[in-house]
Amino acid sequence: MKKKIIVLFICISASFSINATAQVFPMQNEKAIQGIEAVDLHVFVGSWMNMGSYSKEDFQESTNFYANIMLNEYGIKTDRSAPHYLICFLNALRDESHVTYSIKSYLFQHSPSDVHILLWESHSFGYTGSVFFGGENISEQCFEKFVEEWIKFN
Repeated sequence: MKKKIIVLFICISASFSINATAQVFPMQNEKAIQGIEAVDLHVFVGSWMNMGSYSKEDFQESTNFYANIMLNEYGIKTDRSAPHYLICFLNALRDESHVTYSIKSYLFQHSPSDVHILLWESHSFGYTGSVFFGGENISEQCFEKFVEEWIKFN
C-alpha cells in the first residue's frame, strides 16, 4: 500500500513543480530584518546526488550570481563586509527526469565573539522537472521569503 501511495504521488506531481515553504523562524521575528541595508550573501550546495554533468561548483556559482542580481533589484545591497550574513543551503537529488531539493535560508548578525546571532530563517523543499532546475529559479526560492519580509519592514 505504501509503495502505491508513493507511486501515485510521483505520477501526480510529475506534471508540475511543487514548492512548499515552512513558516519563518523565529516566529514573529520578521521585524529583525528592519533597517538592514546590506548583507554578505552566500549560497552553499551540500548534497548533490545524481545531478549528471552539471557540477556542484558551477551550480553554486550560478546561483550566487543570480541571487546577487535579485537582491540588488529590490534595493538590498550585497557587500562582503556587511555585518549581516544571508546564507542559503541547498541539497538536491535527481532521478531520471526530476529533481527533489531542500532549501534552508538564514540571516545571521555578526558578533565579535564569533558566535553569530540567528535573526531569521526559512525552510522549503521542492520537486520539479530537471529542465526547470537552474541557478536562477533556485536563487529566487532561496531568498524570496527574505525579500518579501524585507520589503514589508524597510
